[in-house]
Amino acid sequence: MLIVNHQRRGMPLKLFFTAPLLALFIFIAGSIGFIAYLSSQHAAAQFSQKLAFQITQRTNEQIALLVSEPKTIIQNAVHAFQHGMVDRDTETDIVKYLLMQMHYSPYLTFVSLGRNNGQYVAVNRDHKSGELSLLSSLNNSDLIRSRYHIQPNGEPGDVLEQLDRYDASERPWFTHAKMTGVINWYPVYQYALAEGFGVGLSAPLYDDKGQLEAVIAVDFSLSLISYYLQSLQLDTGATVFVIGPEGNIVVASKAESDDASDDMNTLIQASQSNNPLIQASATELAHFSANGMHRFEHNGQFYSLNVTEYSDQAGLSFKTVVLLPQRELLSFLNQYLYNALWMMLLAVALGAMLTLLLSRRLVKPIEALHRSADQLAIGNQVPEKLPESEIFELNGLVQSFELMAAKIAASFSQLQFKAEQDAASLYRLSMDALEHQQRTERQRSALAQLVLDDAVAKGDEQAFSRSLTQITANAIQCQRVSVWLLSAAGNEMRCIALYQEQLLPLQDYVRLKRDDYPDYFAAITQHGWICANDALTNSATREFADHYLKPQGIGAMLDAGILIAGEVAGVVCLEHVGAVREWQPDEEAFVGAVAAVLAQVISIGQQQLAEQMSKEHAEHTETILNSVVDGIITMDSEGVIISLNPAALKLFGGAALDYIGRHASTLLSAILSATDHQITQCFPSASHQPVLGVLTEIEAVRADGSDMAIALALSAVTRQEQLVYIATVRDISEHKRLARLKNEFVSTVSHELRTPLTSITGAIGLVKSGKLGELSEKASHLMTVAYKNCQNLTLLVNDLLDFEKISAGKMTYEMQNESVLPLLQKAIEVNKMMAAQKEIQLNLQFPNQDCLIFVDAHRLMQVLSNFLSNAIKFSPQGSSVVLCLSIDGQQARIAVIDKGPGIAANFYDKIFQRFSQADASDSRAIGGTGLGLAISKELVNAMHGDIGFESVEGNGAEFYCCFPLIKA
Repeated sequence: MLIVNHQRRGMPLKLFFTAPLLALFIFIAGSIGFIAYLSSQHAAAQFSQKLAFQITQRTNEQIALLVSEPKTIIQNAVHAFQHGMVDRDTETDIVKYLLMQMHYSPYLTFVSLGRNNGQYVAVNRDHKSGELSLLSSLNNSDLIRSRYHIQPNGEPGDVLEQLDRYDASERPWFTHAKMTGVINWYPVYQYALAEGFGVGLSAPLYDDKGQLEAVIAVDFSLSLISYYLQSLQLDTGATVFVIGPEGNIVVASKAESDDASDDMNTLIQASQSNNPLIQASATELAHFSANGMHRFEHNGQFYSLNVTEYSDQAGLSFKTVVLLPQRELLSFLNQYLYNALWMMLLAVALGAMLTLLLSRRLVKPIEALHRSADQLAIGNQVPEKLPESEIFELNGLVQSFELMAAKIAASFSQLQFKAEQDAASLYRLSMDALEHQQRTERQRSALAQLVLDDAVAKGDEQAFSRSLTQITANAIQCQRVSVWLLSAAGNEMRCIALYQEQLLPLQDYVRLKRDDYPDYFAAITQHGWICANDALTNSATREFADHYLKPQGIGAMLDAGILIAGEVAGVVCLEHVGAVREWQPDEEAFVGAVAAVLAQVISIGQQQLAEQMSKEHAEHTETILNSVVDGIITMDSEGVIISLNPAALKLFGGAALDYIGRHASTLLSAILSATDHQITQCFPSASHQPVLGVLTEIEAVRADGSDMAIALALSAVTRQEQLVYIATVRDISEHKRLARLKNEFVSTVSHELRTPLTSITGAIGLVKSGKLGELSEKASHLMTVAYKNCQNLTLLVNDLLDFEKISAGKMTYEMQNESVLPLLQKAIEVNKMMAAQKEIQLNLQFPNQDCLIFVDAHRLMQVLSNFLSNAIKFSPQGSSVVLCLSIDGQQARIAVIDKGPGIAANFYDKIFQRFSQADASDSRAIGGTGLGLAISKELVNAMHGDIGFESVEGNGAEFYCCFPLIKA
């Protein structure tokens, strides 16, 4: 008798199934909760950033909309008044023009014109009622304004009210335009006749003599921006405000005080706002140097702060600030997070219960099978049939023998069915052979018809494509055939012919873009072929499924690339309407042949087009050569003249036949013709090649025998494997004459002017000193003026001679290592007397230690004197000028800083040019040669230094030079 050992090792089956599933449920729930928490934090930050960006973008768009109208109006008005389109002296013309501008610009509040005598006329819009009224003091000598009703015909009507005295020339918009002299935004100001603030553009109007005659101004009310911010309907926790360049709050989405009128009549600094949140954000803004999103804490709550600056070239500068509290966003997301966590805990509990239930149902039949196996092991009889279970595998064990017998019986049925299938296959093969023969006949006929088409010889791809689509559709028995051409960039295909039971008209928008169908474009350009028996599942064509294949009922596609020079230039596309279609090898070969014929037609058309373009290019080149002002002469490799353009014939005189076929050396003068070196350098011959790309000045002879100076440069091109030389010739006789006059002038200045000028200066200085006798007050004044003018003239002569030396490369430099600080002290001492005349204080700023630079001390003193004298000239009486030394990395930076009027932006690129001076009247009154800065630039560059300046118009200027440091 067999004994069964029940002492088995291992884990119980219930525990084996239950424990891993429970652990998996707990791990998934914990992971999802943690990820959900991180996602909520990130989503809150992202949503806050996007919301702030959208609010800022909309606010700046509204500001740009409001700003664009004043810009357009002011530019049109300046043009109209300056060109006489509006009579400035006629009140009727002015009023009609101002009214017209206000009618076309619904956002404007005032369009005003003020004259230099204080008279004023303006059209005003009340934004609450939309009514227009006229304000004018043109008819009142005491500058009292009157408000008029405007009639429907645009003419002033009855007087509505008498207002106070209003001097336009004293208003900020008038004085701002007068000061700047250009179209510019004037500062935010409070309306005199209404509540609120406005900002606008003003522009000066000048008479024919350049004198200021009037100022025109256009503005809009900042309340329009406030209305827009209020219309955004922001959450109560969100705040939006706009600050001006001086830090004051221009508009805000929330009122500063309970009394709205106070907000409309008072400009408040953001740092002094009644709103604690705005005040705190202003403090944070002081620490930020760049626009963008920032985060700060206020009263235990975190806020997202987004700063964006809006500015334009006319001087307008606003900052839009958006404040969003993060607590509201996080509380909203945290509520959903808590709900999700409770749902996950419920899911874990249900999962545990389901796991226990399933393990019980799974283990119960296995235990029954286990008991039956034990009975079989000890020799007991096993029941004929085990109880059935829901588990498929267990029932399979029980039914194995029954299924085996059933499969044997089924095998005979399968053999009979296969015999019937083989008979049907033989029938289909015979029908396929007959169909293949018919297809072949249609394809041969179609190819012959395409090859004999007249469009082939003409290269007419459009006409041939239309014939191709119709003939191919009939030969293949395909419902849709089209031809597409690939763009030169390869990113687009354009349909040029489409046949669907008939030729269909095409629109220009029938195009395919690579970005929309990347897989299709990649397949056709790389392989030149797409055979999609099932277009809906094929990787190259399934991109068309939803919006094209399914709506059109297309089941299969066959595309053959049009190959030109090994590259895909287009595609012939066949589309089968219906179910999937298995394209036959003969059909694929036929479509490939059709695409090859189309490629040949396209190549013929391109060749014909290239020939036409070549002809047009030749005509274009000839036109250019005939129109240039320089003479152009072409020569062969031996220097024989081939052609001359009209400018060359005009330069040398005579006709073209007088020169063509002769050697180019006949153009030179008799003296140079005898010099082989000149001929070798300028013109080719059979034994040598000339120098190319070098401008040569030589003497030439005209047809009438007269000599002239020319500048000649040679270049070479290859034409039909032959070297052709091109000579460009220009008459420089006048240039030579002017250079000679300049040298004579410099010599005269040096020898005939400077020497007697020195004697005159000395003599006047001696008389002025009183050593030859006391002078009367009038005579002493005249001697002082004469002595000063002689000194200025001496400086002009010295500047001219220095600049001539620099231009000729004759300026000498004594370079050596120099201590910078003693040179700066000497420069201060030299210019102290000039500064004292204007009561200007010269200050020296330097670091704790001196430094060495490699320079010419005399030339550096000349540069510093130029800097200091300019600063003294342009600085106001009683101000100060700073000479500053600083160490910037490996360089010593020497700068002169003044508090003068600064440099206009349109004069930046001319500041270091010869004889350059600002055009402003006060600058011209100061005088000067206009050579000092030009000479300084050349001297600094010669000493291997850098020179430059920094300036903001109206805020002074800083001129500096930098030199490399020398280690002691």
